[in-house]
Amino acid sequence: MFVVAHLFLIKHAPALLSNNEVKFRNDVIHGGYVPSHKEAVSFGDRVLTLINQALDTLRERAPNELEQTCKTLLQLPKERNDEIVGGINILTTIEVMNPPRQDDPRRSGVEAQFQRILRDRAPRNMELLSDAEMKRKFPDRELHRRS
Repeated sequence: MFVVAHLFLIKHAPALLSNNEVKFRNDVIHGGYVPSHKEAVSFGDRVLTLINQALDTLRERAPNELEQTCKTLLQLPKERNDEIVGGINILTTIEVMNPPRQDDPRRSGVEAQFQRILRDRAPRNMELLSDAEMKRKFPDRELHRRS
C-alpha cells in the first residue's frame, strides 16, 4: 500500500529493501531459512525504518489523502445490541495517523517492541461494567455510547 500511495501521491517510490535484504526475506519466507536472533532483529529494524520513512513523507506531503484513506479502510464496526461491550487497545509499533512522539517507546527498534508488546499483553484484572454500574461507580463520568 505504501509504495502505491507514494507513487500516486508523491510521484516517486519510497526507499525499498536492497537486493540482499530481499534475498534474505525470500530465503526465510520461501526457503525455510531460520535466521539468528541478531539477523531477525536487524532485518526488522530495517523494515521498520523504511515504513516509518514512507509514512513520514506521506504525513508531510499528503496528510489529507492519508487521513481519508485511513478513515475509509478503518471504519468503525457496526452497532451492537449487547449491553456490555468491551475493547482492549494495545498500541501498535506502526501508527499511520498518530505517529509516536519523540519520547514514545514505539520509536525504539524491534527488540524493544517485542518487550513492550509482551508487557502490554500480559494478563490484567479487568471488569466490564453495564451502563447502570458505570453510573453508580463513576457518577462524574459521561458515558459515551453509539446511538
